[in-house]
Amino acid sequence: MDKFDLLPYTKTDDVLKDSRQIIEAAQKKAYQTVNILLVERNWLLGKRISEEFMSGSSQDRYGKQIIADLSKKLTKLYGKGFDRVSIYRYVKFFQTFPEIVSTLSTQSSSLSWSHYSRKSYTTNNQKGTVAIIDNKCIKLPKIGKVKAVIHRVPDDSWTIKSATVSQESDGKYYISVLFEFENIVNPYVADKTNAIGLDYASDGLYVDSNGNTGTNHKYYRESHDKLAKAQP
Repeated sequence: MDKFDLLPYTKTDDVLKDSRQIIEAAQKKAYQTVNILLVERNWLLGKRISEEFMSGSSQDRYGKQIIADLSKKLTKLYGKGFDRVSIYRYVKFFQTFPEIVSTLSTQSSSLSWSHYSRKSYTTNNQKGTVAIIDNKCIKLPKIGKVKAVIHRVPDDSWTIKSATVSQESDGKYYISVLFEFENIVNPYVADKTNAIGLDYASDGLYVDSNGNTGTNHKYYRESHDKLAKAQP
């Protein structure tokens, strides 16, 4: 029988403490082992599917068809984890890290599958290293100006604190910008002389604070009765 390493623990006079050491060491080792196998499985799937892409005459259309067909069949056999987005992520994983399997034993104890499937980093703004320019570009350290679609235009008084750049499984990059700003007092003042309260009423839509009841028009019933009368 092959020799294997026992779980590491330091024996003490407390059996409970020693038992906890053994259990927690086993849990950690199990997590690392599963993590290595998960990364290896997904890398191999990505490699094999990528090889299949190369055999098609129209690689883009052929690749999409492979992913769709394979996803349907694998999901039926094994359940979750093999939808089209996941399989596309495995392919991108192999294409991004073609040599990662050779380093699994040294890296996977600290890097999980989620680390590989979603790449991101956060950079702090230091004297203007992160900036939004003309609401069309974002300036990032070492990268410079990047064209971007700004979903929310910041106020001039807001201060940029940091930016998080991430690449999703679809290959697109997204930037989340963290701002700091003073509390803004809402200048709107409610007109209390023109306010009304509404409450639920079982015999209508509502009853307001003035005692008026909303109509609950029964269009279906009325149309049904009219139709019954109109029929010979």
